[in-house]
Parts: sequence; structure tokens; C-alpha cells
Amino acid sequence: MKRFYSITAINLIKKIKALHFNQRSREAFVFLFFLFISFCFWLMQTLKNNFETIVQIPIELVNIPDSVTITKQLSSPIAVSIKDRGTLLAHYRFVQHFKKIAVDFRKYENNSSYVRLSSKLFTSQISSQLSASTFIVTIAPDSIAYAYSKSEGKKVPVRFNGSIGANEPVVVTDTLFGPDSVLIYAPPSLLATIKQVVTEPVSFLEVKETVVSPVKIQEIENVRIIPSTVNLTIGTDLLTEKTVAVPIVGVNFPADKVLHSFPAVVQVKFKVPMRSFKNVSSDNFSVVFDYNDIKKDPFSKVPLQLLSYPKHLLGIQLIPNRVEYVLDQVAFE
Repeated sequence: MKRFYSITAINLIKKIKALHFNQRSREAFVFLFFLFISFCFWLMQTLKNNFETIVQIPIELVNIPDSVTITKQLSSPIAVSIKDRGTLLAHYRFVQHFKKIAVDFRKYENNSSYVRLSSKLFTSQISSQLSASTFIVTIAPDSIAYAYSKSEGKKVPVRFNGSIGANEPVVVTDTLFGPDSVLIYAPPSLLATIKQVVTEPVSFLEVKETVVSPVKIQEIENVRIIPSTVNLTIGTDLLTEKTVAVPIVGVNFPADKVLHSFPAVVQVKFKVPMRSFKNVSSDNFSVVFDYNDIKKDPFSKVPLQLLSYPKHLLGIQLIPNRVEYVLDQVAFE
């Protein structure tokens, strides 16, 4: 197979050499070469003439106080029609990177909360990025405008927006934000309706250890949020099993009835984060025997109900979950 490829390659090289040294081929190559040289001379001569073109220059508002919310943004970029030699125009279009034109908010602040500026005000900033020979023909649009609103702002809490998951024996214990609240600025009517902000949707699946990650606050139209990014801390721990003995308590019993359940205590088995292991005891649970269940079926074992328990526990089991009982009648004199 290798020999076949070698023979094929040699034959191809021979054909190319034959083509190059063929009389007609040489004439064709010479013609194309001089055609290319002629084109270059023509292009160089043509680019010495003056032409017009349009370049896009970005514009932005700077030095905006925190208490100001921009309700109508500047139109960006602006289109600048310029005239000069073709060589310079080609440089502007394909090589030069134009800097943003800065509009200083503090310079044009007024009492109407609305500003309209003639585009001619930015001629000097545009010219500083152009050659001295370049002539500015027009600037479009001929004016730019923006609107803003002032407010004192208020602090609102940050809420998580997304999903967090972990596989046992790892468990997510808490989610904390740093900072846990942000300052928002908006027109007064809008500001009054905002009670909290949420993060952009994010997912942390199969978390194996504590995670610290920056998350962005979801933008709200016409609202300025400071800061716009907060740090999310996802706390984790390892689960371990624990069992506690909890006394059974009767509920809804008539005054003349006394309950004797067998057994009198129930084993509550559960999974708990290791850091909370010592803090969970039988006092954290309430297991009840409801007299109304006896009335439904007086000849069966009665189911137990777990009335209260710490919400961060997992896999809670009652052992047993049904008990036998004896009722004593209390005599009243």
C-alpha cells in the first residue's frame, strides 16, 4: 500500500513539472503575473483619490451617581460620515478601533430629568481619533437624548433562583449570600413595588463540598442594582444516622379515658448532618397517639403520628409506626 502511494505521488509531481515547463503554461503564468502587478498599480493609484465612507463610533454615559437611574439610554453607536483618501478610509474601516465617546452626566445634569444634546458637541472627540486630513461630513443622528430619575434608593434582600442538589452522604445545609442584600435605585413608583431581587437562574448539581461562586443579580428594567454581583456560598456536610427514644403522647382523649400504649416509647431513626448530631435529642420530636384513630377501628393497632421534628433531618422513621393499647376508664365521684 505504501508503495502504491509513493508511485502516485511521483507521477503527480512529474505532471506538475511538465505543466510548469510547458510553453503555453509559461506564457499563461507570465500573463497572470503582469496582470496582478497592473492591478496593484491601479489600486494604489485609485486609493490616492478621495472617497466617503461611514464609520460607527460607540458612545456612553459616564460619571452617573448611584442615586440616578437611567430610564432612557443613549443611542449607540453613532454613524459618522467621513471623507479622505482611500488608503486612510480603508484603515479606519478595517484596522482602527475607535474609542467610546464619553458623555459626562454631571456636566449636563438639569432639573427636567431629560437631556438632548447636539451630535456636533462630540466633533472634537471624534476628530481626535482621525487624521488631520480627514473631513467629517455628517454625524447621525443629529442629536442624542437620555432620560433619568433620581431616588434615595432602598435596601432589599437577595433570593436564590435556581436548583441545588447533592447525593448522599453529602447534604446541602445552607445557602448564604455575601452581601445578603443590595441597594436598588429606581423611579419612586417602581421602587415601592420591589421587595426583593433574585439571582440569574443557576444550577449546582451533585455538589460534593462547600461551594463559593459569584452569581449575577437578575436585571430589572429601569432599576439600578448595586452591587450587580454577589457571592453565593453553598454549605455542605456529611449525613450520619441517629436514633432517639421519644415518649408517645395521647391527644384528643376524653377526660374519662387513660391511654396505655405498648410500647410507651417509640424509636425515631433519622439522618442528620454531622455538625448537628449533638444538637438533636428526643426533646425535638413529638409523637402522638390520636384517640380519633381508635374510634375509626377499635380492634386494630393504632398508627402513630410525628407531629413535630427538626426540618433539616432526612429519612425519618418511627419504629414501630403502629402500637397496641389499653384504655382505662376513670371514675369520677
